Amino acid sequence: MQKLLLLFVLFLLCTAGGTAQTIVERYGQLTVDGNRIKDECGRVAQVKGMSYFWSQWEGKEYYNANVVKWLRDDWKVEIVRAAIAVRGEDDYITDPTTHYNRAVAVIDGAVQHGIYAIADFHAHDADQYTAQAKTLFGQLSARYKGKPNIIYEIWNEPVGGGDDASARATWSRIKTYAREVISVIRDNDPNGLIVVGTPFYSQRVDIATESPLTTDSKGRPVGNVAYTIHAYVGTHKADLRAKGDVALGRGYALFMTECGRTDASANGAVYPGEWDTWEAWMDARGISYAKWSLSNKNETCSSLQPGAPANGGWTTAQLRPEGQWNRTHFRSVNASQPSVCGGTTPPTTPPPTGTPTTNRNIYTDNLNNTWADWSWGGTSTVRDGGIKKNGSYSFKYDFNAGGAISFRHPSGLSSDNLVRLEFWARTYSGSATFQVSGSYDDTYGNRGSTTNAAITTTWKKFSFTKAQLGNFGWYRRFFLFNGSTGVAVFLDDVRLVYNSTGSQTLGGLSTETTTALDQTGVLSLFPNPTRGAFTMEVNLATAVPQLNVTVTDIAGRTVLQQRQDAFLGTNRFDLTLPSGSATGVHLVRVYDDSGSIQFTQRLLLE
Repeated sequence: MQKLLLLFVLFLLCTAGGTAQTIVERYGQLTVDGNRIKDECGRVAQVKGMSYFWSQWEGKEYYNANVVKWLRDDWKVEIVRAAIAVRGEDDYITDPTTHYNRAVAVIDGAVQHGIYAIADFHAHDADQYTAQAKTLFGQLSARYKGKPNIIYEIWNEPVGGGDDASARATWSRIKTYAREVISVIRDNDPNGLIVVGTPFYSQRVDIATESPLTTDSKGRPVGNVAYTIHAYVGTHKADLRAKGDVALGRGYALFMTECGRTDASANGAVYPGEWDTWEAWMDARGISYAKWSLSNKNETCSSLQPGAPANGGWTTAQLRPEGQWNRTHFRSVNASQPSVCGGTTPPTTPPPTGTPTTNRNIYTDNLNNTWADWSWGGTSTVRDGGIKKNGSYSFKYDFNAGGAISFRHPSGLSSDNLVRLEFWARTYSGSATFQVSGSYDDTYGNRGSTTNAAITTTWKKFSFTKAQLGNFGWYRRFFLFNGSTGVAVFLDDVRLVYNSTGSQTLGGLSTETTTALDQTGVLSLFPNPTRGAFTMEVNLATAVPQLNVTVTDIAGRTVLQQRQDAFLGTNRFDLTLPSGSATGVHLVRVYDDSGSIQFTQRLLLE
């Protein structure tokens, strides 16, 4: 009986140890933010894995969940790609049920085993089959809506576009098709990541981003969309990387949904040095990739020998040379795993009453050099000697139009052993009320529980428990927001209080990617509040050719995304939020061509 009990305990420990280990549990929903794909914590998310071969030919037997599990556990892949064969023979057009079921088997396996999966409409002339694509992606988006695992690749490699004129004509066709298919996906899945093919076999990303997608066929803003780039390193070299950098420089994200170490034939010699150059380029830019291919075809890029078991469990002898390299490679590059996003980590039980505590100061006389403050709708002064609780200075913030101040840690802190956030506060004159909350990332909309704080002209100590701040597994920002307009609030002795057995080491201060927030006279929105239509006025001190504008709602969803021509001095744009947008606070962000946020402003939709 004791032996059975021990085995049961070991089973529970092993099971518990695996509850937060998968890549999807660590990253969550992938979201395009400027020219990067990021996770739910706002970190750049780069995933690396394998693409299946065409679903009707060599390797179709591997379209099953057991192989997905083997690839995750033994090869350590983080993403798989189901290449749904649109044409050829025994294809999706002639037998949609069979190929849909093969794709679903792979994607279900990815959902079950916690990795990402690309549903790829694997065609060169997809716009000839728009109706079938809409049917397929309608089914898939209805089945997987709300699942962070799914990525929709709506056109693998469009033909056409060898020169600029042909590429622009091809991109016009792609856009027409993409707007139709994206509309079907968004009817079911408003948040899933979509990858759009680009001209000349997904190489002319420079042409595609000259005139990017802005709305779907129903006029809704196109959000969470990346653009496809494919590289076979023996053929595609520095000139294609340069095109990729052009697209990134314009502020658009890329996804390498197919690549190989050979030339474009997927056969012949391998080019290890060229691959290393490409991988270094992708790593430096956070670009995810799926390597071609999981197949037993007799070609260099194939991973498996004929007869390799259909359910995984392959020995070294059952792998072709490229398969042996793939396995070794992914076991190396995916060995280091990102930490789990704070919102998915179960909260730690607060320490019992009387447990010794340790202070981790954010502000005493100066803002601690491991923190930064970020504000909108008001102004802050880190050192104000007029009023202070202790020492020589306090932190002053002037609320304006429901503004907010946050204290931001560059990398985030685990909340294990966190007891409370505390500070002293008072006004200069009169009374005021504001709200306090915490967030596990940089997104205002992801803050947790909110608690009111009423302050007067007398210093008062405020204390907020971990539960009152949202009960997250870690914290990156602490927000004070919706304060009384026109009231100056003074804060002093801002600190986190930890159980002394769980003291935290605070990292060094990192530079914010934001260069300027809410600069008076630089970015203006009016009317604000608005009922939907508003004017944005941007005063540029230096000339830039174009500006990228995004508007996100309080939940972090992109509701509007546009690209505007710009020039030195005052630029004025008339914008309208789409009908049906949720009322409340929205954030308007203006990016330059490098993808960096230049200006941010709050917009209230009534």
